[in-house]
Amino acid sequence: MFKERNFVLNGLVTVFCLCCIFQSNTQAGDSETWKLGTQAYTFNRFTFYEAVDKTKSLGLHYIEAYPGQALSREKPDIKFDHNLSSGQKQEVLQKLR
Repeated sequence: MFKERNFVLNGLVTVFCLCCIFQSNTQAGDSETWKLGTQAYTFNRFTFYEAVDKTKSLGLHYIEAYPGQALSREKPDIKFDHNLSSGQKQEVLQKLR
């Protein structure tokens, strides 16, 4: 449990540092546009939908999914991968919006 908490904490600190670097570059008049996000695997102990919510709570707008993560608590048997049905893909897109 302690190792898992440290892993998540280190990930959040890394994201925070990257956000600070991005913010300072933007204020300095840097013309580059960075799109900062996270990998869903950062939150691999959670479902994909929970990972999306946690990413949003960090103020990030981009997430990279990984195959095999449970889609949601309500549907733990459905894994996020290329085998999602058309309806499930639409549900994921709605969640991402």
